[in-house]
Amino acid sequence: MGSIVKTSFNSIYFFNRIVKKYFLIIFLLLSAKLYSQSPPTFSINALHFDGINDFVTVGYANYLLGTSSDFTLEAWIRDERTGGGNTEEVILSDQPASSANGFRMEILNGVLTTFVAGNSYSSGSADLRDNSCHHVAVTRQAGILKHYVDGILTGPAFNSTDNAAMTDAILIGIRRINAGLTGSFQGLIKEVRVWGNARSQSQIQYGMNMIPWPESNLPPGYWRFEEGAGQVIGGDGNVSPPGVLGATASAEITDPVWTTGCPNCFQPSASIFTNGSTILCPAGFVTINAMIDPGYSYQWKRNGIVITGATASSYAATSTGNYNCVVTNSCGTSTSNTITISAASSPAAVITSNGNTTFCSGGSVALSANTGLGLLYQWKRNGTNISGAINSAISATVTGNYTCVVSNACFSTTSNAIAVTVNSVPALPGSITGPVSVCRRQNNVTYSIAPVSGATSYTWTIPSQAHFNSGQGTTSINIKFGNNSGNISVKANNACGTGATRSLAVSMPCRESLPGGNPEVTVFPNPSADHFTLRLISGEGNNSVLILKDMTGKEVERIENISADDVDVDFGSRLASGIYMAMIIQDSGITILRLIKN
Repeated sequence: MGSIVKTSFNSIYFFNRIVKKYFLIIFLLLSAKLYSQSPPTFSINALHFDGINDFVTVGYANYLLGTSSDFTLEAWIRDERTGGGNTEEVILSDQPASSANGFRMEILNGVLTTFVAGNSYSSGSADLRDNSCHHVAVTRQAGILKHYVDGILTGPAFNSTDNAAMTDAILIGIRRINAGLTGSFQGLIKEVRVWGNARSQSQIQYGMNMIPWPESNLPPGYWRFEEGAGQVIGGDGNVSPPGVLGATASAEITDPVWTTGCPNCFQPSASIFTNGSTILCPAGFVTINAMIDPGYSYQWKRNGIVITGATASSYAATSTGNYNCVVTNSCGTSTSNTITISAASSPAAVITSNGNTTFCSGGSVALSANTGLGLLYQWKRNGTNISGAINSAISATVTGNYTCVVSNACFSTTSNAIAVTVNSVPALPGSITGPVSVCRRQNNVTYSIAPVSGATSYTWTIPSQAHFNSGQGTTSINIKFGNNSGNISVKANNACGTGATRSLAVSMPCRESLPGGNPEVTVFPNPSADHFTLRLISGEGNNSVLILKDMTGKEVERIENISADDVDVDFGSRLASGIYMAMIIQDSGITILRLIKN
């Protein structure tokens, strides 16, 4: 099969480019009007490969693809290897025998398949060994590889970041293996294109039936096979090297033969699409578009029925239904895919909280609305828009009733309401109601306050030696005093903390004693018109003694074995008016009090 030559094409390549550039200049000068019209049509010429050892060699073109770059590979083929079985037929290859880098596009067992750096990606297409013309393409964009047959996406998308860099001369119709060649294609190949970017499906569908034009839109690698005779094929792309039939520019057994086929007349592409939603609002419309071509005519249908007068490349649908378009050119008619236009409905609007809706100042709760494609949001508090709150979720930090208006392209719906309560530390309690003067050991004394907003409990503080009978933690307490006066204080509590303290000063005027007297001993009333009452507070033993003397020092009354358990000890009821001295003898000492009897 002869050695593969990469270095003999430079002069041919540059000659080819010079001829083309001068031809283009002459063409522009003589027929500017023609240049502005339709692009040139496909040549009827093609190359036929025998399925044994035919191939085309294209010059070294490592600049066409990068290591992990985006790319598109395209070609028109007619695979004549009918009968099924396990077969490999290479369309385009730049995979050297000694390296796993590079790529190839082929028909493997009848299925369009791509290899990148030795990794196989099968489109799962129908068997293309059907002796029919097919356009085949493979694209890779951002590491996603896809296949197309006759402009239709075929099979799954693959993750591919393999090294696609070109490292050797491109072969068409065969590939290298070890020291030889394998994978001979049997049938027709033409219009081979290598793009340095990923073509979209609409670009593939539109471009597969015409020559890329003007020259600025040519792919970097492009071989039309338009020559119809000779050993050299021109490089038709912006940077395409030329090629030769077989391995050299000389005639040899590995040369494919010139033929005609896959005629330059193609049925139109009939893909339709919308630029937005397919939901129809009341009194609105949805615009549906078909591919635009000067040679196309159009007829739109709704539910399979012709729409009178709908013959433009786009249609504004004002009714619901299933729409498609019949596209016609000089070669035939194609029916598009179907797009369903549906009537709009009011969106759901439900909000939920992600946590407690009652919390302390400085906290927050997340509120969320239902989500969906094309939905818009406006949150409100107490019926008023919250500025900037236009996402599906917000963080509520202020007391109020929250709602969300959820809108689609046609309608708006107001959600349920969620009440958010933000608590703070309770305020200072109001005035304390209760007596401001009491007697020692006075019992059943009540103090109270009005309830404090937001408070859940109350903490009272009372003088030493007093104790609670009831009410601690509430707004009203009942206490028994000891022998000490002091402040009655209260503060309000809730989950957020404790408020300020309210106090009431309470005095104890119900006693009199001589200077230096014992505050644990009380005699009252003093003066008295009837009797006196002795009260011991200290709780000492049972051997206290009361001795009462008149001003001459004469003992007029004695009471022995007095204890603190004797709450009140009465005496002096039979005394005459005058001044008396009461001596109370205790274990801790002697207390002397001056008494006046009226």
